[in-house]
Amino acid sequence: MHLLSARRTGPEAFLLSFENVTSRRAAEQLKGATLHVCAPPPAAKPPEDGAYPVSALSGLPVFLLAVPAERLGEVSALVLAADYNPLAKDLLEVRLPPPSPGSRPRYALLPLVAQIVPLIVTEGEGGREDGLPPGVYITPPGGLLELAVEKEEKVVIRGLLRAADD
Repeated sequence: MHLLSARRTGPEAFLLSFENVTSRRAAEQLKGATLHVCAPPPAAKPPEDGAYPVSALSGLPVFLLAVPAERLGEVSALVLAADYNPLAKDLLEVRLPPPSPGSRPRYALLPLVAQIVPLIVTEGEGGREDGLPPGVYITPPGGLLELAVEKEEKVVIRGLLRAADD
């Protein structure tokens, strides 16, 4: 089955269009189905337009450009602006280490703009002349990282399964 198009219709809802699913009845038969997605292999080099697939950014370490040896955290998510406001910029969610032992990690949102994220080195860019390892190199304005917050994980239960008969 091939996915033709997808768009977000809510915080946890998507409208998907598949090849060979042309009627409402056929679409309703897929309701609740589990989808397994085969991700394409990462590109050997970044695209010419500076766009990166989400899979290439997720999990990358984050460094200050001025101090590339000091790891700040890692990219935990990408917030796509088009899902909320077409005029806004995409945001990198960066997981920072806990401020003290026993506390929870903090998360910072960084606008994905050249002034704050001037350099991204992906896994497929081996052999760089500057010797920088793969990662996201940032130059945040003063105070931006101090706005990091602890993230509350919330789970929405939409239904319950029947108890198994022993």
